[in-house]
Amino acid sequence: MLMEMHSPDPIYYGHGRASANEEFSSALGFDSVWAFELMWQPMEDLLSGRSIALYYYNLAYRLPLYIHIDLRTDNQNALVFWWNASTCRHLGIGGTHPDPQVQQAHKLAMKTYRRLKPFFAAGTFYGLDEMTHLHRHPTESSAIINCFNLEDHAVERPLEIEPARFGLDPQREYKVTGAASQGREGRYTINVAIPGRGHVLLEIG
Repeated sequence: MLMEMHSPDPIYYGHGRASANEEFSSALGFDSVWAFELMWQPMEDLLSGRSIALYYYNLAYRLPLYIHIDLRTDNQNALVFWWNASTCRHLGIGGTHPDPQVQQAHKLAMKTYRRLKPFFAAGTFYGLDEMTHLHRHPTESSAIINCFNLEDHAVERPLEIEPARFGLDPQREYKVTGAASQGREGRYTINVAIPGRGHVLLEIG
C-alpha cells in the first residue's frame, strides 16, 4: 500500500522509530519524499531550471523521491520521462500525449525502463554533472548513464569514465552500448551525440 501525505509538517504517524522504552509503534515512518510538486508542468519545470533541484537532491540524500508526472507535456525524445526516471526512484506516469509519435516514444521508453529498473529504483546515483547521471546496478558490476540536452539544438559531448570510481570491478573489460567509445588503461572515452531537448541512454556492462 502506498500512502501519499502532503502535509509539510513532521507529524506523520510513525515518524522515525520510537525509543526502546516507549510503548509506541516501532514503525520507521515514511520511506520516500514527494518530489516538490514538480509534476503538473514537468517540461516547463525542466526547461526553466526548477527540476535541476532533483539532481542536487540525489547528490545530497539517499531517501528516495516519489513523483507522478503528466506525460502530455513531453516531447518525441521522452525528455520529461527520462529526466524524472533518472532523478526519482519511485516514478508514476499519467496522461496520453496527443501526438502518436510521442506516444510510441513513451511506450519504447517504458519498455527500456522496465528492463533497467533495478538501476533506477535500487542502484547508486552518481552525478557527473547536471546533465549526466550515472546509476550503478545494486548487485552487478554494470551501470547506465543518462545524458540530457536541454538546448533546442543537437550537441556532442565527450565523456571520460573510470569504472573503478563508481564501484565497478576495475579488472573487467566493459562494453559501452549507445555511443562510440574507446577503452584504455581502465578508462573509457565516450562521444555522445544528443538531439535538441533530448536524451541518450548508455549502458556499461
